[in-house]
Amino acid sequence: MSDLRDQFKQDALPIDDDLLEFELDEATHAAHSESTFVRQLEIAKAGRKRIAAGVRDYYRAFEQRSRWIRDDLLLVGDLDKYERRLCEQWELIFEAVRDELGDQAAEDAKRSAALQVLKWAETVLIPIRPSVTEPFITRGSFHMLADDLRVGWHPEFQQLLSKLLIGETVE
Repeated sequence: MSDLRDQFKQDALPIDDDLLEFELDEATHAAHSESTFVRQLEIAKAGRKRIAAGVRDYYRAFEQRSRWIRDDLLLVGDLDKYERRLCEQWELIFEAVRDELGDQAAEDAKRSAALQVLKWAETVLIPIRPSVTEPFITRGSFHMLADDLRVGWHPEFQQLLSKLLIGETVE
């Protein structure tokens, strides 16, 4: 009872057990294989298992956030504020990595930088509320932002994704 009560405090939100236990299935993986956030992972040369973990976290976060909205557990603007915080933190890391990289970096160095930014996004914990510390919320939310091109991993993610959209190949 006390665990249930704690989930509904002002600084908390419930995390649904079925999402904690969700294992990525082939149907969910296939449904997202052409998604922009998956393309971003591919451009960064993330491995197959990292891409699968990204799809799993995206699905979990999307579903949990949708349930919070349906159950009226979020205040107006909560998600916007949270996403703004995520974007601000990402921008600091992304720009620092780009500064270190310089303008004349080779493609291998750019991909290495992309994996560095991705690793940060996979390991950082930025809770939507102080007591919501489930890592898939942060990771999946970053993938949701990557799907909307609000964040990215590769230093030139916007240009590379534009090429993909018009059918050019990206090396």
